[in-house]
Amino acid sequence: MCAFCWPFPIRMKWGCPTWDCAAPMAGFDIIGFSLQYELSYTNMLNMLEMGEIPLKSAERLNHHPLIIAGGPCAFNPAPLAAFIDAFVIGEGEEVVAEITAAIAEGKKQNIPRDALLARLAGIDGIYVPRLHGKNTVIKKRKAIDLNAWPHPVAPVVPLMQTVHDRIVLEIARGCTRGCRFCQAGMLWRPYRERNAQLIADMADQALKSTGHDEVSLLSLSSGDYSCIEPLIQNLMQKHYTERVALALPSLRVESLSATLIEEIRRTRKTSFTLAPEAGTDKMRQVINKGNTADDLLLDETYDRQNFIRQRMNNRNLTVKWHDARMSLLEGLFSRGDEKIGDLLLCAYRKGCRFDGWSEIFRFDLWQEAILETGINIDDYLRERATTEPLPWDNIDCGVSRDFLLSERQKADTQEATPDCRYDACQNCDVCDFADTKNIFSDKVLGTAASQEIIKPATAPEKVYRLSFTKTGRSRFLSHLELAMALTRALRRSPLSLCYSAGFHPHPKISFATATSVGMASLEEYMDVTAAEYPGDLPHLKNEINAALPEGMEITDIKLLSYVAKELARSLHGFAYDLMLPANTDEENLKNIANHIEKFLTSTSFPISRQSKGKTISRDIRPFVEAITLNAGEKKVTTTLRHAQTGSVRPIDIIQHILGFPADQAQQVYVIKTKTILV
Repeated sequence: MCAFCWPFPIRMKWGCPTWDCAAPMAGFDIIGFSLQYELSYTNMLNMLEMGEIPLKSAERLNHHPLIIAGGPCAFNPAPLAAFIDAFVIGEGEEVVAEITAAIAEGKKQNIPRDALLARLAGIDGIYVPRLHGKNTVIKKRKAIDLNAWPHPVAPVVPLMQTVHDRIVLEIARGCTRGCRFCQAGMLWRPYRERNAQLIADMADQALKSTGHDEVSLLSLSSGDYSCIEPLIQNLMQKHYTERVALALPSLRVESLSATLIEEIRRTRKTSFTLAPEAGTDKMRQVINKGNTADDLLLDETYDRQNFIRQRMNNRNLTVKWHDARMSLLEGLFSRGDEKIGDLLLCAYRKGCRFDGWSEIFRFDLWQEAILETGINIDDYLRERATTEPLPWDNIDCGVSRDFLLSERQKADTQEATPDCRYDACQNCDVCDFADTKNIFSDKVLGTAASQEIIKPATAPEKVYRLSFTKTGRSRFLSHLELAMALTRALRRSPLSLCYSAGFHPHPKISFATATSVGMASLEEYMDVTAAEYPGDLPHLKNEINAALPEGMEITDIKLLSYVAKELARSLHGFAYDLMLPANTDEENLKNIANHIEKFLTSTSFPISRQSKGKTISRDIRPFVEAITLNAGEKKVTTTLRHAQTGSVRPIDIIQHILGFPADQAQQVYVIKTKTILV
């Protein structure tokens, strides 16, 4: 079983359980971390501690999970050597199967933890700090042919909106441009492209299985993909009527062609990320920026950033920069040795968490930790001699030290290094020209690409009215999250949705009302405009339900044969069941009955409540059509009218009519049983 976990402190008292199966971290055989950023290291320690797992590898016992880490930051494992049991150096497609097989076999044989680590140490590309000496060279693992490792086409789709709320398909890995500041371009060589037809097929499957409306074609430089224009044209031809947008997250200026711009803007205008690299020809040739030592001083950088921010305060501009203090810590961890692990632990004990978040970052605590651990910042950040040993010398990324030193010399003389994809081999030592070499896509696609913009079919638009439930855990979804889940389910169904016009088309979907977060509902309504569905509606209902999360269910679908009023204008009111706390006794039930009788005999019932710092007063009597107490079931049933001037909230009924104090009102479980339309 594989599961996801996230370091929220509120989860600590449950042993930091995983999101999808609520199992405690300490119960797994393996805990894996992807080391993408140095300032996430304190979060890794935080997750281990919340999961009740000893922070240091030497302190873990046989029953504890093995802590394994990989990713780009693993190429200098020294700062985390005390905390990580084993590092994966390089790409994980092949090695992850070898790791799990070794651990599964070891668990069957009931061998101790040290013996398990010894087995892992025997796998190519695995570095075990406790067993491997500094003279043991660990060579990077790599997936030779990406076509043998298709990208997952049915990923987990969150019910909340995430930053990267789209399908991400890796079209190529590695880069041979040779930018001298780019770690990724050196680590992930050689350059390997996925076959264009395989990418197109993966996009088709992923769109059908997720309901997403955007595909991001990922690589270090997407415009360098040899088949990029035919691939983009193919995808747009297939998915334009579904209003699927395409995004290229990383482009060099010269690779952005007019064809790419025209194809991508057909659905909606997604953004382009362009990297001009530097401001002058000389700087672009050198790629080391040519700054003076004074330019790189922490205090000087911080002062300049503040100067710019103050000058921009009264202008309609947004200025963003990277905090120079964070850069200092990034330098310490990326260049550091095992002693930096002591600094990390000290800062963590002082309370450092989420150090990449500017609003949480506590540089003062890091300064205290630096003083207490005796770390000499200048020694770690100084220029190194070319013959000096480095903490990561035993980690072989494939690119030789001689090649990197020659690139440094070329930078000093502003000498360019040609791209080996189009020129001769530059002797970086990555390729053996047998298995390991640059690999390019077959440019033949199964479906002929077309540069002509295809307009959607002008089939008559039909309106379908759907009723649905929101119960269980789904009741905690906000209205936007609920709408997103329903929209994705509809996109996965056979129904052909109709879209609005304009720069950012949206499906034509409307809702009767937005239900409060936490409130269960047995009857909600939505109208969906689509082309006429040729099949039977019960079958369509089942297709949509199969794509909905637990607690959401389509209960009915009707094709409206008349021009219906908008749902919001058809709304008359709602019926609710207010489930009283189980400990409500006879005396409290009598009091509630008296409160209800008093309300029903009144001609007006004014209440006041606070909203956004203001006191709002209104008479709620006209909005309550019925209210009764079922003492046997400890339930109050009420029908509330909805008008253009608004309605009354269930919480107002609970507090002002039933007489619950504000601190006890949340104990009443509210269920919307009916949405009344006219």
